[in-house]
Amino acid sequence: MNLNQGSIGFVYGGEIDVNSGVFSGTATIAGNTVNLNGGSCGAVYGGKSTSTGVIIRDNIINWTGSIVSGTIYGGIGTVCTGNTLNVKGIGLTAGNLSNFSTINYILPASTADGTTVITLTGTEATDLTGTTVNVDTTGASSLKGGDTVTLLKTNGTLTTSDTTLGGTLKQGVSATYTLKLAADTNDLKLQVVGGALKAQTKSLVETAAGIVSQVNSGADFLAGTWSMNAADAAGATPGSYTPVFAASGSNLRANSGSYVDIHGQSMALGFAAELKDHTGTLLLSPMVEYGKGNYTSHLDDGTRGDGSSHYFGGGIYARQMQPDGLYYEGSLRAGRTTADYRSYDLDGATGTSDGHVSYDTDASYLGVHAGVGQLQKLAGGDTLDYYGKYFYSHTGNDDVTLSSGEAYHFDAVESQRIRLGSRFTHKVNAQSSLYAGLAYQYEFDGSAQAHYNGFSTASPSLKGSSGMLELGCHLRPSAESRWLIDLGLNGWSGKQQGVTAQAGVQLAF
Repeated sequence: MNLNQGSIGFVYGGEIDVNSGVFSGTATIAGNTVNLNGGSCGAVYGGKSTSTGVIIRDNIINWTGSIVSGTIYGGIGTVCTGNTLNVKGIGLTAGNLSNFSTINYILPASTADGTTVITLTGTEATDLTGTTVNVDTTGASSLKGGDTVTLLKTNGTLTTSDTTLGGTLKQGVSATYTLKLAADTNDLKLQVVGGALKAQTKSLVETAAGIVSQVNSGADFLAGTWSMNAADAAGATPGSYTPVFAASGSNLRANSGSYVDIHGQSMALGFAAELKDHTGTLLLSPMVEYGKGNYTSHLDDGTRGDGSSHYFGGGIYARQMQPDGLYYEGSLRAGRTTADYRSYDLDGATGTSDGHVSYDTDASYLGVHAGVGQLQKLAGGDTLDYYGKYFYSHTGNDDVTLSSGEAYHFDAVESQRIRLGSRFTHKVNAQSSLYAGLAYQYEFDGSAQAHYNGFSTASPSLKGSSGMLELGCHLRPSAESRWLIDLGLNGWSGKQQGVTAQAGVQLAF
């Protein structure tokens, strides 16, 4: 039964009436649903029978907006059990409430401190003895510790029991509050005593850890694959800018207290040139970069989140090479990141339209790296490169709204890393060479955090040590070819685990 508009006398979910008033046998009125969405009416019954021997059970009344001048009954019959009233609005009025096993208050986002949900206009007594009262609210609600809401205001007297007074308030998929349900002779009031974010909210900020990990992969790509490709290209045509294109793919795991699996690709297009100066050779390489990927985050309790991310920007790489093999290098990058998140594992997601929670985010990013190294020439054209590098990245903050209603503020994420390593390059012939290297990396920060309604989430962090092994080759198809090709593979262990594969192509004019 649905009441949406207009005015009627009575509303029934189900009814059995026998003229004699005595029902021979047992009958049941069960499983009916009444929706009070608008309009007005007199009394409302989940089920009703004036005959003896009728059981009224498991009927549901959903009350959102109708004005009820009479009493709302879970049922009227010989036995009434298991009937439920779901209260989904505020500022509601009725004559009285009776015969409900459970009353669920699902408070809308507009519910604030001091709100009265139901006002009973009748003067008769209201008995909630043995009735269980539960309270829930949308994630968009502003209710917080210390707020008070009058759930039921009567014009008569109110009787309750220990069963009625207790429970928790769930706020979307994010927070739970301890409730103090206090009743006097007239009113039932809810006081939000205190609360905490659910541990599962850490999953929401794993996205930020995934984004900064992908931005860092772009920095590694620029300082590694791109720098080698740029040097090869510029060395082939000294004094002029040579087009360079390079790309890499990665399958990495970032251990962040939980962990995030990231599958991504990075690519860049630009130019490279070597310019002679009074101290040596300056390599300059401007470029535009793009990266994309998808990630899956996992918490220890089994909560899983999935999403995709992209970044697009530009930058420049520079290296000053001295005649004795000492060199200095650095890069600057800036652009924009976008990402999304979704999960079907968050408790409370059943309140969303399709049972999952999602959000979209975007922010600016900035990346800087600086390094120093020594290139030592060995016999036969082989070289040994010792280096130390510092990497810094910053992804900006953002305000997002979950599909479940909560408004979160995501802090900016900063990453600071140092890397110490060496690379040996063996010259096979005039057209090709092979290289292998080892490196140690330490991340000093890389923590992400978000805030909701005065609470702060747990912080996944990339802080820790990692080791890298790299293998690769430089190829020119023939002595006359204008093409240069670089191929490489990096393996990671420790805080960062997995592999990256890269390829670069240069065309010398």
